[in-house]
Amino acid sequence: MGNLLVVWSARLAIAAWAVRWLRDLHRPGQSPPRWLSLVWTMGGVTNLLHVLVAFHYAHAWDAAAAWEHVARQTAAVTGWHWGGGLYVNYVFSLLWLADVGVCWRACVLRRPLSPAYLVILHGLFVFMIFNATVVFGPPVWKWVFPVFAVLSLAVWLIRRRTSRTPGPEPEPSGSVPPR
Repeated sequence: MGNLLVVWSARLAIAAWAVRWLRDLHRPGQSPPRWLSLVWTMGGVTNLLHVLVAFHYAHAWDAAAAWEHVARQTAAVTGWHWGGGLYVNYVFSLLWLADVGVCWRACVLRRPLSPAYLVILHGLFVFMIFNATVVFGPPVWKWVFPVFAVLSLAVWLIRRRTSRTPGPEPEPSGSVPPR
């Protein structure tokens, strides 16, 4: 049962991110709606739950065992025996919860988040999810997630290119605007 909780809490958290990513992709420049803020909050809490159940069921609350497990998994993929990804995941979880506050603030104030902020946010999530799926995920996810990320990036670039509207034409120099 513990392994199912670890796996499905990670999958549900990633699903919440996918909802946020797709909404941000298809509605750029709009403030997040309340339903998205709720989904994002549930995703952040589910991610925190994932960290807690993994620490409980997989490592019996032993920080050294958790570090060693991450180091072994990382070494199996990269050849580098390093468990520091464990702490990177803790920071990532805190950043997610901080962004829950940012999302709710933008929702309540009805202000869109800056495109630069969203690129950084989703870039961080893609990086973290990709690393987690490559290091800890089953073999099929090593292909599914990169395909999803590449297709999403392609859609975002196409939408960005086609949604640009020309700005106002510049006034001729020396002319006085009408009153």
